[in-house]
Amino acid sequence: EDGASTVVTPELEKLARRAMKNVAARFEESCLAHAARTGDKSGASAVWSLLVGLKLVVANTGDCLAVLGRNGQGVVLTCEHMPHIPSEAALVRAGGGEVIEEDGVPSAAKSKGPGMGYLGSRLTRAFGNPDMKPVLTAIPS
Repeated sequence: EDGASTVVTPELEKLARRAMKNVAARFEESCLAHAARTGDKSGASAVWSLLVGLKLVVANTGDCLAVLGRNGQGVVLTCEHMPHIPSEAALVRAGGGEVIEEDGVPSAAKSKGPGMGYLGSRLTRAFGNPDMKPVLTAIPS
């Protein structure tokens, strides 16, 4: 059967979205395991997609954007996860962090301890970056 003719039921779409979240969780586990083995404290952003019949399911974590070309125009399918966005700032606070200004730019911040300053990130979601967990999440949108 031609996959393009597949009827995308709400159940199938829900399964596709769950699969996307599972991919993110596995990649996050891999990034954190790598950090534990090597001491690498860096982070990563990603965008990925899954074609289900004629429906494109897209997810991203961080500042990657998916853009679809349609009739010669770019259509942005995802958003950047930045702390100046109210829902993303709420996510940072829910993770125990706060949003502060660094050089006039909002940053997700995690306290190093009383009187010791902050660790900061210009993103609210990222893979790896173990020192910023749980303030930064890898859960895609």
